[in-house]
Amino acid sequence: MSASPPPLSIEKLTKRFDKQVLAVDGLDLVVEEGQVLGLLGPNGAGKTTSLRMILGLIRPQSGRTLVFGEEILPGSPVLQKVGSLVDNPGFVPHLSGLRNLQLWWEAGGRRWAQADLDGALEVADLGTALGRKYRTYSHGMRQRLGLAQAVLGRPRLLILDEPTSGLDPQQMRHIREAVTRMARSGTTVLLSSHLLSEVEEVCTHAAVVDKGRLVTTGSVSDLTGTTRTVYLEVSDLDLARHALSALSGVTAVEDRPPGLLVTLGGAERSEVVAALVHGGVGVETVQARHRLEDAFLELVGDHSP
Repeated sequence: MSASPPPLSIEKLTKRFDKQVLAVDGLDLVVEEGQVLGLLGPNGAGKTTSLRMILGLIRPQSGRTLVFGEEILPGSPVLQKVGSLVDNPGFVPHLSGLRNLQLWWEAGGRRWAQADLDGALEVADLGTALGRKYRTYSHGMRQRLGLAQAVLGRPRLLILDEPTSGLDPQQMRHIREAVTRMARSGTTVLLSSHLLSEVEEVCTHAAVVDKGRLVTTGSVSDLTGTTRTVYLEVSDLDLARHALSALSGVTAVEDRPPGLLVTLGGAERSEVVAALVHGGVGVETVQARHRLEDAFLELVGDHSP
């Protein structure tokens, strides 16, 4: 018996907006059953464009997307198995949040009783505001109503673009916990986020894209293990920088007040500490760092202006 196709398979997906802008360049990516995969990349890397093509909202120049083995075209029936929050939902301003959800669900020819409203409302956490007109909603409330729409019917595949944008810290935690619960109940999730801490907390896997191409993909634990950095707090920062500059196997020394972040390109932590002590520097803290932020910056570099 052949294995079931993955929830999402992207094959050589390419999108060019004009001769100068190649937004997505032959992107290949597979999201396996049960994964929560974080899509990472600097601004302009092609993340949102890729998500729009996956959902059939815009057409690629070449390549294709398969959802549960079926190729995605605008209006594909298999999209009923997919929940998404990518573009701003087109809610009707003068209707209540609850009525907007009901009309959207029934527009697809589905019975409202099948929508699993309670599960969606748990994600939205809007309380009595569901009875208010949508035009009175704050940005954060609109974002949460969009998430409620995305999870109506308990989709088998959930695609989210910056799901916690505009939310306060408490609301962000609530949404992250809701996504984790859905994944545990069997929903596969593709989540694009600029918050690396969010991906590290919520996702089982990550894919890094840059300039429209896949740089790497793997489990979050594997990706964070690819970078070898150590955080140091020392008695004299200037003297420490001087001592480390002469040590082969140290590729970078960055200020991370009140200490230093040292990237190891071959040296061991014990060698770093020995070099500092030999140089007359007191070492107060030595902490290995294997955070996703470090791995991400090593893979795509610093895109800040």
